[in-house]
Amino acid sequence: MWHKTTASAVNPQSLNHRILMYILWIYQRLDASAMTAARKTTHHFEGRIQAWGNSMGLRITRAVGEAAKLEQGTLVTMELTDDGLLIRPKEAPGKVWTEDELLEGMTPYSAHADELPELLSHEYSG
Repeated sequence: MWHKTTASAVNPQSLNHRILMYILWIYQRLDASAMTAARKTTHHFEGRIQAWGNSMGLRITRAVGEAAKLEQGTLVTMELTDDGLLIRPKEAPGKVWTEDELLEGMTPYSAHADELPELLSHEYSG
């Protein structure tokens, strides 16, 4: 809570100036971090789109493929952006767990089976 003496000792114009300077400082820091993020390492290569049957193909040299972590048979995703076409290796799907794998090592104690409530007669038939 502000005391009367504290509030009267602060010059409102000085306080506004300090707040504006602080906001400007934050803005400059955010702008600098955005500029750093925008300066990602990129490599530029040229290629030629050529006919490949009824489609178009782009031949990727071995060096470019290795730099992009691509190899023959790699699935890729293609994203059409305002800047052009972005090609990335498709991420491998996560592991699909079986029920046995999920329940491996499960005991009534670790499953907290002792904490399960008893069913009421109207909640089951039998």
